Amino acid sequence: MLTKKIAYISLGILSIAILIAVGILIFIKPSVSVDSNNSNLSSKDSSSSSSQSSNSEVEKTEDSLELKNLGTDLSNLIVDNNVLREYKTNGIKGFYTFGEKLPGKNVLNPNFEFASLRSSTKVISPIDGVVAFIRYQEDSKDSDVFIQTFEGSIWTVSFDHLIKLEVNKGDKISVGEVIGYPNIQGNGTYRFEIQINKDKDGKTSYYCPTFLLESNAREVLGKKITDIEKSWESVSKLELYSIEKEKYPGCLFESFSDQ
Repeated sequence: MLTKKIAYISLGILSIAILIAVGILIFIKPSVSVDSNNSNLSSKDSSSSSSQSSNSEVEKTEDSLELKNLGTDLSNLIVDNNVLREYKTNGIKGFYTFGEKLPGKNVLNPNFEFASLRSSTKVISPIDGVVAFIRYQEDSKDSDVFIQTFEGSIWTVSFDHLIKLEVNKGDKISVGEVIGYPNIQGNGTYRFEIQINKDKDGKTSYYCPTFLLESNAREVLGKKITDIEKSWESVSKLELYSIEKEKYPGCLFESFSDQ
């Protein structure tokens, strides 16, 4: 009889223990589930935040462009009166500023044209990006190279009148990497143009190269551009540029649109 009572007591204790254990599990499980859901939510929020950050970065990149250089070492420019021998008849100069009227045309110059370079001059990339397109020009026997930060960007940096290209369409390119070399022209010096276009909402806008330079480069290279203009005027004794009217070194405007 005593043995049966002990057995009943033991069974009762075991039942109570099982009930307590089940209760604990029931209590804990929703808590774990909630934490798991919070964790998933947090993960989604993080992913969403990351996505938004990534999208903002793309928008920022698309909204603005920053150049690290002007496509070449400016010490390659030759300031020589011989380059100006056709200035009075044809308006030919050694450097054409952004926004000035082109000789014999009623249009504004949409680029910087460095037209008095040494033959050894290297034309380099001012941005990290991709070679989006290359157009060979039969009339001048040279190429126009178009670079973008990524293919399909609204921004394009183009280099006209290049020969001996060191890049191909689709190549990735880094700041300072050689694109090619300037082509020779009639006065015996070499030239190329650097032009920055922004194509948005069916409209093309042209931007001043010095305006788009990063701040440190703008300070250094902007001064060099102004010094180049002053040197040409000093050598020629002519008023070749409207330095006092320039909004940025070498630029009469910050930008302008299709003419």
